[in-house]
Amino acid sequence: MADTQALSGVMLLLLRDKPVRAEMQAFGTLRNTFFTGTNNQLRKHVCPPTELESVPLVGVGPIDPLPPNRTFDLRLLRAFDLPLPPNVAAMLGAIVLPMWTIEDSTPPRRQSFPSPLLRMVRGEIIHAVVGTSSGVHNIHWHGIEPTPMNDGVGKHSFEINNSFVYQFQPNQAGTFFYHCHKNTVHHFEMGLYGGLIVDPPAPAGSGLTAPYVTGGPGFVAGRLTTSPAGTEVLAYDIEKIWVVDDMDSAWHLSGSDHMLNMQACNPLDPNAPGTFYVFGTNPINLNDFQPDIFTVTGVVLDVGARNGQGVFQGVIDNAAIRIDANVGQRVLLRYLNTGYTIQELTLPVDATVIAWDGHPLGVGGFHRFSSPYVVPAGRPIQTTTARRMDIMLNTDAAVSLLAHIRYYDWIKGVPNGLVGHVQIPVNINA
Repeated sequence: MADTQALSGVMLLLLRDKPVRAEMQAFGTLRNTFFTGTNNQLRKHVCPPTELESVPLVGVGPIDPLPPNRTFDLRLLRAFDLPLPPNVAAMLGAIVLPMWTIEDSTPPRRQSFPSPLLRMVRGEIIHAVVGTSSGVHNIHWHGIEPTPMNDGVGKHSFEINNSFVYQFQPNQAGTFFYHCHKNTVHHFEMGLYGGLIVDPPAPAGSGLTAPYVTGGPGFVAGRLTTSPAGTEVLAYDIEKIWVVDDMDSAWHLSGSDHMLNMQACNPLDPNAPGTFYVFGTNPINLNDFQPDIFTVTGVVLDVGARNGQGVFQGVIDNAAIRIDANVGQRVLLRYLNTGYTIQELTLPVDATVIAWDGHPLGVGGFHRFSSPYVVPAGRPIQTTTARRMDIMLNTDAAVSLLAHIRYYDWIKGVPNGLVGHVQIPVNINA
C-alpha cells in the first residue's frame, strides 16, 4: 500500500511539472497538440538510402549469397489490360481496366492479374531477381520476414532502379503474398501484388513432390480438430485459391503516375514542409476510395449497376474459381483479402479454419497455443486487408449452394457499409 501511495505521489508531481508537460506537447503526444512540434522536435522516417538508386544495377546482391534451391525472375512495372465483362464495360465506357503487374520472366514467361502465383517449399533458399523499368520500386515478401535488406520495405532499406537479387528462406509453410512496397496504397490497388504459397515437403511414401502446382492433390501445413496431436500436414485432393479484390475504376482510368501522392524527400531536411504533397492537385486522391469493380482471382463480377440497395451484386461462375468436388474429397480453400474493404466470407458447408496469415493453428512451436476451429455453414468470417486464411471444407454430404463474399466500406463497417456481394457456386456431388 505504501509503495502504491509513493508511486501515486511521483505521478502527481510529474503531472504538475510544467516543463515535462510542455515537452510532451512539443512532441505531439496529446490529441489536441498533435503535429505542433517544431522542425527539430517532430521527426519522420529519413529518406530511403540512395546508394542503390545512383548506379545501374545488374544482378546486384545478395551480400551474403547462398546457393539457391529455387530462383524467380520478376519484372515490374508491367502494363496489363484487364478485360472487362460486357455490363461493366458499358458502365465504365471502357473495354479494359488499365492495371500494373509484376511479370514472372522465369520460363515460361507469365503475366497476369493478380500477378503470377509463386510457389516454393519450406526450407528452400530462394533467390528472386527483381528488375524495374519505370523508376525505383521494390518487392516486400509479406509475412516471410527475411533480413532487413531482403525484406523490400523501401523506407527501412532501399529501393532499386534496375535489378537486385532478394534472398530469403521460408521456414513456415502457409499462404503469403508479395507486393511492391513503394507508394504502397496506390501500387497495391493497381495490381502490383501476387500470391505466394510455401508448401510443406511431401511425407515419405506419398508419391508426391512439392511444390504442388496442379491444384491438387497436395499437402498443407495444418491439422483438423479431429487430427491426432502432433499432426503437421494434411492431405488435400482439390485446392482453390480465392484472391479477393475490390477496385475503384477512377484510380485506374485517370492515367495516374506511379509517383502519385508521393512525398518528395530532402535528405538534409526530411521534414521540410515543401516536400509534403497536398491532396487535391492530382486527378485522384488516395483518401477517396469508392469501389465499383469486384474480382475473385482476376475474374471480374459482371454487374454494371448497383441494385436498389446500392450494392453491386451477382454470381461469378468460373471453372477455376467455383468449387466442384465429390463427397469425401478433401477441399482446401486458400483465401487472400487484397482489397481495401472489410470482407465477409460465408460458406454453405461446415469448414475448419486451419491457418491464419501463414501460421498453421495448433501445429508445433508457439502455434501450440492456438488450435483449428470449425465454422458452421452459414456463419460469416470477416477479414481485412492483407489477411489470409486456409480452410478445409466439410464434404460429407452432397450440396449445390452458393458461397457469399460481401464487401463492406471500411469506414461505415458491417452491416451498414455493404458495397459489393459476390456469390460463387459450391457443388459437392454424390
